[in-house]
Order: sequence, then structure tokens, then C-alpha cells
Amino acid sequence: MQQPRRLFVLDSQRDTAEVLRAVLGKAGTEVRPVQSWQQIEYHNPQESETVVVINARVAAHREEANPATSQIPRVVIGDASATGKTASTGATSQNEPEPASRLHRHLDELFEYRDLVQAIESLWPTSGSSTPGLTGSEHSVA
Repeated sequence: MQQPRRLFVLDSQRDTAEVLRAVLGKAGTEVRPVQSWQQIEYHNPQESETVVVINARVAAHREEANPATSQIPRVVIGDASATGKTASTGATSQNEPEPASRLHRHLDELFEYRDLVQAIESLWPTSGSSTPGLTGSEHSVA
């Protein structure tokens, strides 16, 4: 039996998690907004079907406590250098990721939800078909 996909959203903007829940929840993805890395660790993120979406501004103030969480695939929204974790990857929603960045994706602060969903799906080991019905609406993380 396949493990359910889990998506943790570390962002001060509630709408990010709500939109992702509305879009990805239809396919059985469990979307959980969290306020800290400790909350992610509490939910045992070692499972292979876990991805984290991080607002770079929030992550800069809430550092990872456990080195094991550095291996969780993640999408960073905003200035990647603020987290100190993904600045060297060079991966964006527009480029194919470099081999060393296969666990990280980066989106600008002004992004389209379609690009965010595509970045998330590219990080799951058993990626299904792309999510239908997602429009190209833009989102600015303040």
C-alpha cells in the first residue's frame, strides 16, 4: 500500500497552504501548515512521500533543529540566500535542476501557483500526472 503524500507549508501566509490543500488535497495529499521545523520533525518526516514548502523570510527566523530534516525535499519561496540552505542550487521553476539540487527548488516571491505545484510534484519520488485545473494566478508573498 502506498504511503500518502504529505506536504508541510512553513509560511506566514495562510493562503499558500489553503490553495495547495484545495489543489493537491483532491489527489489525497495531506497538506499541513506549520509554524516551525519542530512541528515538521514531530510528524516523522523521514517518509519518502514528504515535501516542505518554505517561505524564505519565515525560514530565516526559524532554523532547522535536526540535520535529518535537511534531506527533506523542499521548495523555497523568495530569497534562497536567506535560508542559507539552497542558495547554491541554482534551481528555479524555469530551469532543470542541477544534479546536486535534486532535493531543492526555488521560486521567486512573485510566483504562479501552477509553478509551485509543478515544483512540488517534481520532488515526489513517484510523481503522478500534473494537477489539472490550476490557473496561472500570481501570488506575492509579503
